[in-house]
Amino acid sequence: MPISLTTPWNPGNFDAGKTYVRAKITTFAVNLESKILRVVVDFGDMVEGEWVSGKAPNKEKSITIRGEDFDAMLDDTPQQGETTYDAIKRALYTYLTTNVPELAGIVE
Repeated sequence: MPISLTTPWNPGNFDAGKTYVRAKITTFAVNLESKILRVVVDFGDMVEGEWVSGKAPNKEKSITIRGEDFDAMLDDTPQQGETTYDAIKRALYTYLTTNVPELAGIVE
């Protein structure tokens, strides 16, 4: 599920003249004992229904969620008809799009 970015991400001179209009989670790791969630997002775009990663070497961003933010995501109660997995996924995307400036946007 890519995020359509409110402001396209600019890789600068790493891919001069290009901006990437979407971001997508590529790696997701959870350590329940340490209460740490690590997410890596890749900047790029969807082309003919397929994800195309940007060409810049700095096109990935790593985000670590811990502490109160981690607890809040796990405590998010599923809404009517929603599975626990979907509730956590919704909480993660909400966190990313509201707390990580480069990821502000709409989940597709």
